[in-house]
Amino acid sequence: MERIDNNDHQDMPNQEVQPLPNATLILTLGVISLITLFCYQPASLLLAIIALILAYIEDNNYKASPMSYTRHSYTNLKTGRVCAIIAAALSGILLFFALLGISHFLNELPFFENLHFESNF
Repeated sequence: MERIDNNDHQDMPNQEVQPLPNATLILTLGVISLITLFCYQPASLLLAIIALILAYIEDNNYKASPMSYTRHSYTNLKTGRVCAIIAAALSGILLFFALLGISHFLNELPFFENLHFESNF
């Protein structure tokens, strides 16, 4: 455990601070979700969602007691959250275009040419 001896926490000079429990995990999941984005897109989206949920929980823990946790772990938390947001957004966009491409491909098949769907809307 670290001891606080710097000027940031002069009110409680002997309080032990600890890193946020899942900050490194959130950073790792965020970075891996970016790496797997173009290799295996569904896994990237899943990892990004998990990282965002964990980041939300740990952010609430930090805001409840900021003096109990190190700033470095909170920085890791914020960086992992940003990576997860980017990966989730890009995964969503790629998923949309993949589904659009699949639907276009299915409409070009001969089996679907004779089917006419009427809508009452």
